[in-house]
Amino acid sequence: MRAPDLILGNPLPNPFSLSAALLVLFLLAPLVQAVPPSVHNSVGNYRCPQECSCLDTFVDCSRRKLQRVPERLPRWTEVLNLSHNRIDMVEESRFRGLDQLISLDLSDNRIEYISSSVFEHTPRLNSLLVRKNRLFSVPLGLETLRMERLDLRLNRIRNVSVSEISRLCQAQQVDLSRNDIHYFPPVTYAAPCRTTKL
Repeated sequence: MRAPDLILGNPLPNPFSLSAALLVLFLLAPLVQAVPPSVHNSVGNYRCPQECSCLDTFVDCSRRKLQRVPERLPRWTEVLNLSHNRIDMVEESRFRGLDQLISLDLSDNRIEYISSSVFEHTPRLNSLLVRKNRLFSVPLGLETLRMERLDLRLNRIRNVSVSEISRLCQAQQVDLSRNDIHYFPPVTYAAPCRTTKL
């Protein structure tokens, strides 16, 4: 007696369909393995950090009691607000890949040091706000940028050297007010200066 093709209303698997599916998987396997790890992980590079909120290209990490700049900031970030936190140093590694960054606000933190290599990763940066921090000198690396605005007021800068003037001269507007500056060399000592307001 011939066995029925249906058992409890469920058809038996079609051998042809199974063979076709296995063939497709066999052909796709090498392609999946060929994809580099960076592609698998690239989605993570575009996520908004858990400790921040994001709107379009604006990443807001302000007032979060952060002690360090968040890791893996989105590569599409153009405006980054890290103000009103507890950050005491700005590390180069946190800014890798942020070549679209235009505006960076680090105001009202506890920053004493900014790595000079930070600005190597932010070639488009044209606004840097570091007011109300604990900097003792003008950050290194600014000479590689052509900024519109540099705000360093309310820090602990006491002396400004000729080399620091050269760094400041790369910005159109510089604010050094409310620092305890004892010495400031004439701007004429520096290289050609873009600054229109100092």
